[in-house]
Amino acid sequence: MSKLLAVIGAAVGGAIGFWMRPSNVFLGKLDFMTTLTRGSNLKGLDELLKSQAEASSNMLIGGVVIGAIIGFLIGKALIKKPKTTPS
Repeated sequence: MSKLLAVIGAAVGGAIGFWMRPSNVFLGKLDFMTTLTRGSNLKGLDELLKSQAEASSNMLIGGVVIGAIIGFLIGKALIKKPKTTPS
């Protein structure tokens, strides 16, 4: 159960990280593919947005990792081990 909650937590954390990514004053937030590739697909003047793409990718990855850890810990807390009584 803790592995399932870790996967769910990673998905939720990734979504939150993607929604919370930084935006540019003129263009707003970068698209999903630019965020995933950390701006390696940017050409010409768009290369100026590479640092924003890297920051967006860091937010996405951080959200996935933190969400997975929280989901795993919640799963571990929900699993109750049976108590053994001495005979």
